[in-house]
Amino acid sequence: MQGSAQNENSTSNALLTELIIVILFFALTAVTALQLFVGANQKSQTNQSAQEAMLCATNWAEKLTGQTDPASLLLASGFAQDDSGLYSLREGEYMVQVSVTTEQKPAGVLMHASIVTQRSVEDAERPDQGLKIPMAIATYVADPEVAQ
Repeated sequence: MQGSAQNENSTSNALLTELIIVILFFALTAVTALQLFVGANQKSQTNQSAQEAMLCATNWAEKLTGQTDPASLLLASGFAQDDSGLYSLREGEYMVQVSVTTEQKPAGVLMHASIVTQRSVEDAERPDQGLKIPMAIATYVADPEVAQ
């Protein structure tokens, strides 16, 4: 009788050990899958912010293209100018900073602009907090009198 009781105990112990191993395996798999989903979500948020910042910078680049007096356009659009000549505007969740230089040439005006878009909302949970999107443009506006 004792032999069959020991046999049942060893079978029960083996079954419990197998169950514990299987449960640990599934728990480890679940943790790994959860980490993958969290990482994918963070990358998705970063990519979405980069696309939104790029769209914002592109919009301002298009507005500045062909302007002979970009400073007046920026000031009329609500940009504030600091002492160094940098124009800044908070647009939604982003801070847009523009620096502009113009060169008068014999046949027109050459304008260089550097646009930097950065997320301005403070949110420590977001992985894209320090994301900056720079964009440089150069445009030449011909003088109509010289072109004739």
